[in-house]
Amino acid sequence: MYTSITNKGVSIKNKMIENYYILNQIVQGIDTGIVIIYNKTLLHINNEMRRIAKRTYKDIESDLVGVIAPNFRISVLRSYISVLKGFSDKEEFYFDIILPDGGIKSVKCRIVRIKIFESNGIFATVHEEFSEVKRDTQMPLTLCLWRKYRADYEHILTKEHDFVAFLDPYCKVKNISRKVVNFLGYDREEFLEKRFENVCEVTPLEDFLDVLDGFQKNTSSNLIVKDLQLELTKKNGEKLKFAVSFFDVKFRRYSRGYCMIFKLLKYPEKTVSNADDIAANIAHEFRSPLNAIIGFSNIIADENISNYERNQYLKYIKQSCASLLNIVNDFSDFNKLNHDKIIIHKDDFNINALFEQLDAYCSIYKNDYNKPDIQVVSSLQQPDGEVIVNCDYQRVLQIMLNLLNNAFKFTDKGFIKYQYIIENGFLVLKVSDSGIGIPKENLSKIFNRMTQLDVKNADKGSGLGLTISKHLVELMGGVILVNSEVGVGTEFLVKLPVSKSVNNTKKETLTQTSGYDFSGKKIIIAEDAQINYILLAKILEKTHIKILWAKNGRECVDLFVLNKDISLILMDIQMPVMDGYEAVKKILEIAPKVPIIAQTAFSYSEEKKRILTLGCVDYVSKPIDKNILYKKMAKILNPVEETFK
Repeated sequence: MYTSITNKGVSIKNKMIENYYILNQIVQGIDTGIVIIYNKTLLHINNEMRRIAKRTYKDIESDLVGVIAPNFRISVLRSYISVLKGFSDKEEFYFDIILPDGGIKSVKCRIVRIKIFESNGIFATVHEEFSEVKRDTQMPLTLCLWRKYRADYEHILTKEHDFVAFLDPYCKVKNISRKVVNFLGYDREEFLEKRFENVCEVTPLEDFLDVLDGFQKNTSSNLIVKDLQLELTKKNGEKLKFAVSFFDVKFRRYSRGYCMIFKLLKYPEKTVSNADDIAANIAHEFRSPLNAIIGFSNIIADENISNYERNQYLKYIKQSCASLLNIVNDFSDFNKLNHDKIIIHKDDFNINALFEQLDAYCSIYKNDYNKPDIQVVSSLQQPDGEVIVNCDYQRVLQIMLNLLNNAFKFTDKGFIKYQYIIENGFLVLKVSDSGIGIPKENLSKIFNRMTQLDVKNADKGSGLGLTISKHLVELMGGVILVNSEVGVGTEFLVKLPVSKSVNNTKKETLTQTSGYDFSGKKIIIAEDAQINYILLAKILEKTHIKILWAKNGRECVDLFVLNKDISLILMDIQMPVMDGYEAVKKILEIAPKVPIIAQTAFSYSEEKKRILTLGCVDYVSKPIDKNILYKKMAKILNPVEETFK
């Protein structure tokens, strides 16, 4: 792709590399296994898929079918052909993966047909369902899970796919998984120390009580009752049918009790519809920017176009990459919220600095939505100095960006205003616009999944922004309100508790240097993907730093042993031969004080915590922001100069 650009395109080539890198990192950063197959050939897999299969890209490429357990290969092939030939729009199924050590891992797979150039290909998402549990097709899934986790009943409560309750010898609820109470609409405390049937109406009650009576009369501690069909009533009166498995268990060495595992027999139509809507919308949103990236990349390779046209097309590619990243972030956060994996990290930060970031994003939004005439106004309660609050900076920024993006989407003329005030221990954020407004009958629906008004530009975005914002606000103990009038405009108000009073410190004017200079310093970049290394080397080229390249963790350790004058290591986490975690351990055993900055495509807070606990001084998330990278490196390589940045 790059060779046809020839001498004209040294800078263009670098831009192409950078945009391909960004696209690649977006896919690599998804917390779901991704597989793309084109012309019966494996085109791409991401880091998460490699982690699930415990194999390198080359291992999977050389024997893709060999990864699938033999008894599932025919059924997987049938699903593949059905979608590829257009007999069905999508297929969803389970199959087992054979691990390199001979073990079995069960996964859930969803495949859809996509257009790649002029032919059809397959886009597959793979989720790890039951980690290292060997499924017996003759045995109910709930029983398999129970055999796996019987020794530690508390661990079952953390499995998102389980509906589990534990009863004491008197049949009172001692523990219950969050998914049960959330799904039925109750609070967990409503069940604890009460009999299950006294909280949730159970039908037929006689069958339920007969099972419990049988447990109490039995002394062998091995009684199992499988799949008794019961109807449970939700708090709102809705009735749902479950298959319930009962187990007689020992909680501790001398403590006996009972376990119930619920399996929903039929999901409400609304839930299935919402899931399909989300998947369809995400697939649609991926196609648009991908089509622009691929199409404009091919046009740029034409030597006959003007420099002005090249710059315009590069601009379109960059915007499409940013759109992809926003879609991935929305989908990832929505998935984490559904599985209670988002953790709020409160820390002191300057709210004025956050609003400076919002100003920059608003300039981008004006350009993206082609609305240069909209007046954008920000208002700061205390514009001078630093206004320090204690909250989650990233989540507050995310909420405000979702609200501002929504305002730009539905405002064609007039104004968009955003501001903050701090009063009575609360940070109050407001975003108002003079847009189309929202009908009163729709105000209660706008925070629901995929809810968008049927107007121009409503199809831009994942449709999850307001849903995510509401969940994040509530996780931080706040509230979000909306007022709107059709034809007049809309105002969102977010009220968040801040646990620290405002500290207003006069900001000193510091002298900015023209750039970063790391002359005389030597670093190692540990990165298995050559395209990623090329980009990093290009980004760091103007800093005059000396770079050594390690293609895997083992090479990184060997290079460090031979070059004791290394000032810093940029360590990719997911690498073949030896991953970043193992390489960090070995290097720190040799030289405990060498600074290591980890590169990670994963966005889970647990991953970042593990990186810092391991001994890395910092981390950068992919796709890497070059300004953030410069700053983090400068703190290590030029700590005195960086204080004036």
